[in-house]
Amino acid sequence: MQQYPADYELQLNASRLLSKLSQHADVCAALCSNDDGGGGVGSSGQSALLPSAARELLARHRSREDLVLRLAFVLGNLAGRAEEARTAMFPDKPALDSVLAVLKFYQQESEAAAAAAASGEASQPAPRRDPGKVRDCLVKLVRLLANAAISAEVGRMCAGSRTCLRLLVTFVESKSIADNRELVSNSVAAINNLTYYMSTELASDMPERMLRVAQALSLLIQRADTDLLVEAIRPFGNLSREKAVRDWIVTSRIDEVLITLLDSSHEAVYSAAGILLNLVADPDKRQVLKKDGGVEKLISALTDLGQSDWQLACVICQALWNFTEGMTSCADSFGSEQTAQELISCLELFTDEEAVEESNRLAAGSDEDTFQHLQDVWESDFAYIGTHLLKRLRRHQSQFEPL
Repeated sequence: MQQYPADYELQLNASRLLSKLSQHADVCAALCSNDDGGGGVGSSGQSALLPSAARELLARHRSREDLVLRLAFVLGNLAGRAEEARTAMFPDKPALDSVLAVLKFYQQESEAAAAAAASGEASQPAPRRDPGKVRDCLVKLVRLLANAAISAEVGRMCAGSRTCLRLLVTFVESKSIADNRELVSNSVAAINNLTYYMSTELASDMPERMLRVAQALSLLIQRADTDLLVEAIRPFGNLSREKAVRDWIVTSRIDEVLITLLDSSHEAVYSAAGILLNLVADPDKRQVLKKDGGVEKLISALTDLGQSDWQLACVICQALWNFTEGMTSCADSFGSEQTAQELISCLELFTDEEAVEESNRLAAGSDEDTFQHLQDVWESDFAYIGTHLLKRLRRHQSQFEPL
């Protein structure tokens, strides 16, 4: 592939082989290694050059959708498994720009095909490329970016790129879920990875960019099914670090969606609780948990899921800690002494070392490593916040016993 970069047929056949081989972890490791293992591909570790070479071939043959599809798939496989591959593919901004140029090319092809189909005129010329193949190229190219952005170095580069964010937002906003579900899902995953690195250190206008991403995701939330809804909510965990985004969450009523998700799957509860944690850090947004039974749902999630996931228990308690900041009484904050007492009883159980050890042993069964892991997570993540939240609640608990 490196010796004959202009030979399309050779490149296509080689990329077909690599698209099969790169689905195996050991092959990916070999393709990203500087050591050929004593008789592999060449004697000088030529396989280590594959990630950067394939990226260059991708740019060179960008108009050949069959080859682009396979090369992007191979690169996505490598980026999904090896940090060396991510940094080799994108060592600098020009390397990233070359892949974004390919992505932009197929985005324009997709828009042209959609415009021709929408016009419905027989006089319109047939699309230059199969719309299905164009869509597949977009899917694989966005998947490549999502996997590459796992790397902190590449993730920051992507997050700082206006072009990268603009393309991903375009796919989220403009593509129908029915016809482009995988593309939309991959775009949301890529955005989620990028939001981890979005800060004013990268660009002074990053708050505006973060708000723009939040607005695009809000539109997707309105038309998403349950599975895609949970994916679309996840990036708000990082985006909600920005006050403008927190304001937008309330203005666009995304907070109501978060409260609803507290009754959903374990993963959905984790995402929703994390966003609520940031949201109620603002005093003017604490009423969010008083609507639609939000605080009661958080307490129920803590009670039902906490002992099986101490990290989730920690997130919920941090949200409740922010919610009760400056509280004067349990009844005022929680609406009733009974609700507060339910939380106190739960925290008393979850901070009892003997009860926790018994619970962790039951969850781990005979696996001593799992038991020790649960104990370590409880001690490092939950014990401190759980204990301090319990002390705060006891200080503001009514001295009168309910009848």
